[in-house]
Amino acid sequence: MTTSSHFQDNQQDKGITPATSYVPIRIQYPPGGRESLPDEIRDLVIDDFFTAPGDSGAPHDVKPVWFDEKLFLEGQRCARRNFLGVTVASLLGIFLEYSFADGMDPLISTSKSDTPETAGSRYLNTISKFLSWYSSDPFDPQSRAYKSLLGVRRAHARVRKDLAKISPEERDAKFTIGKGQPVDLLCSNTHLIKQSFKSISSGTLSCPVVSKVGPVEGEVSWEWDRIRRAYLTQGEMMVTQWAILAPFIMKPELFAAPYVTPRELEAFSHMWAVFGYCLGIEDRFNCALGDLKTVQKRSELILRFMVVPHLRTMDAKSVTHWEHMITCITEGLTEHIPAPSFRASLAYLTEDMLGQKTNLSKTLAWSDTLQLWAMRLLLRYLPLCATSYSTAISRAATYLVCRSAVRGGK
Repeated sequence: MTTSSHFQDNQQDKGITPATSYVPIRIQYPPGGRESLPDEIRDLVIDDFFTAPGDSGAPHDVKPVWFDEKLFLEGQRCARRNFLGVTVASLLGIFLEYSFADGMDPLISTSKSDTPETAGSRYLNTISKFLSWYSSDPFDPQSRAYKSLLGVRRAHARVRKDLAKISPEERDAKFTIGKGQPVDLLCSNTHLIKQSFKSISSGTLSCPVVSKVGPVEGEVSWEWDRIRRAYLTQGEMMVTQWAILAPFIMKPELFAAPYVTPRELEAFSHMWAVFGYCLGIEDRFNCALGDLKTVQKRSELILRFMVVPHLRTMDAKSVTHWEHMITCITEGLTEHIPAPSFRASLAYLTEDMLGQKTNLSKTLAWSDTLQLWAMRLLLRYLPLCATSYSTAISRAATYLVCRSAVRGGK
């Protein structure tokens, strides 16, 4: 394993002067180093991946030179027609994103996602925001999309500023679920989840998510000083973008879109490239830029080299926090809209999306099994019956989200 180290060496070896600056991140590459990575991700995973400031500073109301208005509008139409599948795919992608060690810390620090009540309201609000992004011009200062995207960008800036101005000890306290108050973590399945994740194939997935990538070896991992690192960096922004985009474009047939065309998927990807730009992601870290084949291959490579290895190596504490936060999302959303249980969602993620057979489905309660098969019926089998199915069910989902958002005062 080749290491690109930014940790200050506490051991002053003979004849070696220790680094004068402290940048608390160490990236570990496959044995051949970064140059051995496939072209599609080599320039994404660079030494400042998790240190580059999270906002590019690009003006929000200026379109990037690569912006294609026709393709963008097609992407919005695709997102609206497939709203249910796109939303479920995004939520499962967020499940994967949260597997990154300490990646949830900035989220926990806001105290808006670590209970079912707060998480339910937050994610309903997020889904409602996505609807506005899919429906209006992100470069028009009077549009809902522009105001919403700018609001999210400013919120990210506030989190960065708030965490930068406090001491490491204060950050550690803010990164604690419950902020020092007694909290019963929702984590009754920790051992089972850890064993299920550990059994998932590593970089050489035996059941690849898509058939566009041959066998790969190695992984990209990193270690960081969680209370002294930079927060919401370009790397973290890119991983979030990947989580929302990748599941749908890699496996649309699992998300009620078996008849979506390559042109529609490319338009959907371009739309998320635009949203990434609007949220401050630099072009060099924008994983949605490029033609469809490039973005699909890049998405799977990120899954294989970065995400799956982290799933497999999560320790018990990380799994406990991961389960609690994901359970808060699933339980919280059920208070507002119909949503599958945590266990049913996890089974769909591991067995259907990742194509891995684990022990999880064998341990499901009958109610979770029913919900899992309801997911499969709604997202995999019924969409095969009619090309209009996805549009019809997405309209129903849009109505439910809008009604619940109004009731919630969002």
